[in-house]
Amino acid sequence: MTFLLVKRSDGSINRGDLIFAITNPIVPPNTSNNVDSLPPIRFINFNKFKDHGSFPRYPEQKDLTTNLENILREKSFLVFISHCWLRGWDGAEGYDGRPHPDTADGVKFQLCVKGIERAFKNLAPAMTECFVWLDFGCIDQNGNPAGELKQLDQIVASSDCIFTPIHDTEVWELPRVVKDMYAEYKAKLWLNGPHAYINRGWCRVEMMYAATIPLLHGDQIDENSSYNKSVLAEKQRLLNFAAGLHFHASNGRRPHLLFGTNELRRNTDPIILPPLQNSYFTHYNPLEGSLSVESDRQHIATLIEKLEPYIKKQQEGYKGQTNSHGTIVLLHIVS
Repeated sequence: MTFLLVKRSDGSINRGDLIFAITNPIVPPNTSNNVDSLPPIRFINFNKFKDHGSFPRYPEQKDLTTNLENILREKSFLVFISHCWLRGWDGAEGYDGRPHPDTADGVKFQLCVKGIERAFKNLAPAMTECFVWLDFGCIDQNGNPAGELKQLDQIVASSDCIFTPIHDTEVWELPRVVKDMYAEYKAKLWLNGPHAYINRGWCRVEMMYAATIPLLHGDQIDENSSYNKSVLAEKQRLLNFAAGLHFHASNGRRPHLLFGTNELRRNTDPIILPPLQNSYFTHYNPLEGSLSVESDRQHIATLIEKLEPYIKKQQEGYKGQTNSHGTIVLLHIVS
């Protein structure tokens, strides 16, 4: 991520004149002189992810990863997997003393495979490759995972969408007209209890970042800027997107895709959620979310502070298309 401060004719600099840009490569090089240097941002090729057959763990499966700077961005669909670990705490079903994001039989991995396959095919049909980022497989689980997330803004900025798989054991139906998907999506592991996705502090901060970190927009950079080439490349990427992804990206928004057992059972595409902004920030405050490690709350507070230049107000609401069951499945923001 690059921040440009515009100097006015009188020499002053105003915080409101902040410009956000994405360069390619996005990640600044690490140097030995920088005590806060972080490892490169890593993604996993989706084909390698599928072939592995389960969630890969870093560093054991580090050979599956590709540094972001080596990904051909103009031909690649980049997906950030935001999820709640199913065996992440003592007392979780199947917990064996070592935290793991999936069930013992890998049901959430299969949701990721099926849901991202559909998203890749239907939302990014002109892209030739797909890459995924997930915490378990892309940051060092034997090191300082929370510390690596200091660069969460750069990870999210590089991603075209975030994707959340929700394992569910019950059969239920959405109402024909959805007024609040956050409250009306009834899967227990989405909505109910301290270990449900919507109630987890880390999940909330990822949702907030995805909704707040802006996409590169063609009007942000002066035509004489050295970043103009990157801007044009990003605008060209929009032509490779379709349907809801194209709609949101064209309007500067990064969609959040939700794909659970309910969608798999009904053979429907991932749901596109409204972004977590305005009153959602209050109702789903990351600082009030549940955590497995209480000291992580300070890491989350620091991450939220980094968002201050980006936070903007939007009017909330929905408009969209309905599927064959009559349920709204393509949700747009009314702004």
